[in-house]
Amino acid sequence: MRRYCFIFMKLLLWVFFSGVALCLEVIETTCPSHVPNYALSWLGPPKREYTDEKYYYRICQGLTSTPGNIPKKAVRVYIRGNTIETLKVNDFSGLDQCYYLGLIYNEVTSIELGAFTGLNALRTLSLSNNKLTQIKSGLFSGLIKLEGLYISSNELTRIEPGMVSGITSLEDLKLNDNNINHIEPGSFSGLVTLWLLEIKDNQLIYIASGLLSGLVTLLRLNLSGNELSHIEYGVFTGLPSLRDIYLNANKISHIESGAFSQLPAFKYLFLQFNDLTTISWTMFTSGNININHPTELYLYIRNNPFHCNTSMCWIQQGQLEGWIMYPSYNGIRVDCANSDQARHVRNEVSALPDTRDKLYGV
Repeated sequence: MRRYCFIFMKLLLWVFFSGVALCLEVIETTCPSHVPNYALSWLGPPKREYTDEKYYYRICQGLTSTPGNIPKKAVRVYIRGNTIETLKVNDFSGLDQCYYLGLIYNEVTSIELGAFTGLNALRTLSLSNNKLTQIKSGLFSGLIKLEGLYISSNELTRIEPGMVSGITSLEDLKLNDNNINHIEPGSFSGLVTLWLLEIKDNQLIYIASGLLSGLVTLLRLNLSGNELSHIEYGVFTGLPSLRDIYLNANKISHIESGAFSQLPAFKYLFLQFNDLTTISWTMFTSGNININHPTELYLYIRNNPFHCNTSMCWIQQGQLEGWIMYPSYNGIRVDCANSDQARHVRNEVSALPDTRDKLYGV
């Protein structure tokens, strides 16, 4: 009897480990190499396919079109790592309870007008990691509850009025890692609840004055990793809530006077890895307006080829006065182009009287 029990246990163990091995083999081989290789684990054993009344997941299933068997009561629809090229009219009709739609890592090149019709409860739409070259005007109209829109890692080259404008509930917009080189005036009009805008790792060479005006709730703006060389006065007007500005990893060599002078909530400025040889106190002033620096500023300026002289001394004085903060990492240390310049600045600072007139040059 013991012998049969032992044989039976060995058989069970063989079946179990064979099943695990088969599962792991599927996990490793079914997704294309460019698709992150993970599967659903919160459902028990790792799966790439799952359906119930509220959840519909299809991961690396070789789908070439939007499946027609999505449950009408589904609240989360996640279709990743397939070869879908076109989203057609009414592909998601009837999903009036769906609040999350993820269509990432597919091959989508075009989306027909009306593809998202009926998604009245949708709050998050992710179209990242596809091959979109354009977004048709009005594509997202009717998505009255949409809060998060993600179109990163596609092949967009322009942002035009009608693409995303007018989504009055939108809070979070990410257009990172495309080929965007131009943004038309009015492209962001009507985004009255937007607090996060990211257009990093694109090819922008210029931001027009007033382009962002009207984004009254915008808190964080990320334009890092572009080709910007010049920041002019007026780019950041009409942004009363803007706190964080990311301009790092561009080619900025000049910032106009007053560029950051009309930002009452301004607190974080990232300028690392640019081509700045100096930064002047006047970027916080406008014309004859009195000195009105931020009450607290975290200034990140490392990895620039600074030609250090006394025009940079306002940074040290701001630290002494307590309104320029010294972050614990990647901080505001000025890396002068050579050591002689650094010694000269230290000597000049120690010789200067503690007066704003001479230190700020106003």
